[in-house]
Amino acid sequence: MPPPLVFAAILVAGWALDWLWPWPIVPPGRGFAPRIAGAAALIGLGFGLIACCVWHFKRAQTAVEPWRATTRIVTQGPYRYSRNPIYLGFALAGVGFALAFNNLWMLAGQLCFVLVVSELVIKREEAYLARKFGDAYSIYRSNTRRWL
Repeated sequence: MPPPLVFAAILVAGWALDWLWPWPIVPPGRGFAPRIAGAAALIGLGFGLIACCVWHFKRAQTAVEPWRATTRIVTQGPYRYSRNPIYLGFALAGVGFALAFNNLWMLAGQLCFVLVVSELVIKREEAYLARKFGDAYSIYRSNTRRWL
């Protein structure tokens, strides 16, 4: 399952759970403006980070989709600080959506997103990149954190 679909499925599951068993982050009617401002900032930051990463992949002329062959390691832009800034962007946006909907289920779902992507996607990606790029990827991996 592609990570964007995992992201969307977790948000939908959080919405459905909240519909069945409401679990607000803050009591309804309290702190609406700051919560929405924080939500908008996180959603914008998350999707902005993703867009920046896609631009760097296109600039490097390599596939952004994790199921397609990679032609080079991208180490510019956000990739200087994180090996997985796209997934970080999804997690930030997910926290923003949880705040926007005042939904603790969605917020907890972001932890699930990070765990699922780490175990089922990132570990496979790292093994693939290590096989394909050898020492170049090992050096990048030793100098750059997985998430932050």
